[in-house]
Amino acid sequence: MRCPDGALLAAWVDDELDERSARTLGAHLDGCAACSELVRSDRQVKRVTAGLSVRPAPAPDDELVRSLLQLPAAEQRRQRADRCAVGVGPTPRSTGVAVGVGVGAALVAVAWLVPAGASTQPPPGGGSSPTLPATAPQSAPPVGTLTATVSPVTLARWSRGRD
Repeated sequence: MRCPDGALLAAWVDDELDERSARTLGAHLDGCAACSELVRSDRQVKRVTAGLSVRPAPAPDDELVRSLLQLPAAEQRRQRADRCAVGVGPTPRSTGVAVGVGVGAALVAVAWLVPAGASTQPPPGGGSSPTLPATAPQSAPPVGTLTATVSPVTLARWSRGRD
């Protein structure tokens, strides 16, 4: 017989094996010092822990029950105070207006700095190189063809914490 697992040895110590399994394991334990040592150790643990008594917990007094019932409300007050301390909460309307004005100013600046069309001036150095379009011409797909449009522009929605 191969050395059994710990569950089978624990069942031996607790006297939970059927007669045939107990006889087979007993024969193995007679010839295996390692398993015999494990059984001896398990029996010692069982003997020591059998003397421990399990005492029931004392009944809670009224003050403890009241304080336990008040914990959720106290936690909510603490979280509210934390939010106020770090400035999280409803933002004033002026903040939204300021963000809108800033975004508008940025768009105007970009529109003013970026030229509207391609330059028609000859390149420096006197060469005459043809002007290439910025993008390749695109043809329309045949009628009835399903197409997916991919846009390089990412749109974001600004919210004030309300969805």
